[in-house]
Amino acid sequence: MSAYFNNIHPAYIYPGARILLADDIQMDQQVFRDLIRPWQMKIDVVTNGRDAVEAVHKHGYQMIFLDQMMPEMEGNQAAELIHQYSDAPIIMITSNFEEQDLTKYPCCGGVVFLAKPIRLQVLQQILDTYMPREYRCDAHCYGESRSISREGIDVSKGILETFIREVRLLARDLPTYAKQDIELFRIKVHGIKGSSGQLGKSVLSEAAEAMEIAAKTRDWAYIESHMQSFRWKILTTAEELEAEWEYSTEQAEREYSVEYEGREYRAEHAERKRSAEHAVREESRIC
Repeated sequence: MSAYFNNIHPAYIYPGARILLADDIQMDQQVFRDLIRPWQMKIDVVTNGRDAVEAVHKHGYQMIFLDQMMPEMEGNQAAELIHQYSDAPIIMITSNFEEQDLTKYPCCGGVVFLAKPIRLQVLQQILDTYMPREYRCDAHCYGESRSISREGIDVSKGILETFIREVRLLARDLPTYAKQDIELFRIKVHGIKGSSGQLGKSVLSEAAEAMEIAAKTRDWAYIESHMQSFRWKILTTAEELEAEWEYSTEQAEREYSVEYEGREYRAEHAERKRSAEHAVREESRIC
């Protein structure tokens, strides 16, 4: 099963900090919650830049994460408004990292780019660099540092179910978006690119990137000629993920069964050994 965690050993946690995430893709919201959990921060989630601006008006955040492309108001626009009345560092989450013009944002503004798929080492570096120091706590003061030491951690069933549900609906609705609202179409395929990339589905991610570029350049011929194959890739990827999850679940159950049977055998063997030793001692005592 696809994984999105790599080795991480948080040295600091931020239990008193409150952060905001603005992202319109439910799967990305769930993934981000999982990624941020080791640092023990409170997190609020909104689905567009306009709601992010309103949330910052109402609450004091120590850090703000904005997806760059969202409906109603994109991350770039929200960042400009938020900077007018908040000094909180803004982290712009983007699948188009190589395209960014970093000079567009003043360094003092606190905008930092975080590329998708999100990697824990990069996220940790951002938190330890830009989170206000007064919110930092030594993880060892709260007990043993939480660590993730495997090469990868399996994506949860809830995240996969959310992704599958969302992309199947999009496979149905994308032709309508392309005809009626090309900017919304671009935002949606951008979201598919990031989410599928986070899950390690590079074929779908690359196809979504091509559709995003076509939408950006208004290449109607490409969109029309590739729409059917793109929707097929979406549905095929959803089926693959379902099959992978079923296989990994069955494999885990088999491994648990083998482990359980092994424990039962070792316990039974140990009991027989104790009984035999007891019998020998009893025989020796009688003699």
